[in-house]
Amino acid sequence: MAQLIRTSSSEERKKLLEAAFEPKQSVLLTMEDSDEAPPEPEVPPPQFIELAKAMIQNFGNLQMPGSDEAGLRDKLLEIASEAEQVSVAIYGESMTAKDQQDRMWNDGTVSIWDLEQMEQEAEINGEQMPWHGDVDENMFIEKFQKGKWSSKEDQGFDDKGVKRVGGN
Repeated sequence: MAQLIRTSSSEERKKLLEAAFEPKQSVLLTMEDSDEAPPEPEVPPPQFIELAKAMIQNFGNLQMPGSDEAGLRDKLLEIASEAEQVSVAIYGESMTAKDQQDRMWNDGTVSIWDLEQMEQEAEINGEQMPWHGDVDENMFIEKFQKGKWSSKEDQGFDDKGVKRVGGN
């Protein structure tokens, strides 16, 4: 951050930000056979944003050396704007809520919105979801201890081994 503040040229700052945000492959030497870690940036953009916010909050009222007008706050806001441009250029626009839902659907995961809908459907049918209170939890524990759940199907798994949620 200090180097960005001292750099006067916007293009030079963008080059520094690109170098910091660009994902780089790290080399980890371990004794175990493990998958390679995915490339990560030196400074993840969300961490940079939090740092910029903290600096504006804590030091935004300071005057820049050799400047009569621009305070540190203005310089940090300018750097944050450039960081956003660089981040969008590297990673693309952030996802909307609908895009995130679509991604969860395509990845085969369940979102909290889907769980809420399943919960409401269960209530309409007079059922309760497993996470509703101690009574249901105790009932599941008792069934499990008595051996009533001996097969995968009884435990909520389908024949492919995928966990079913909400009784569907």
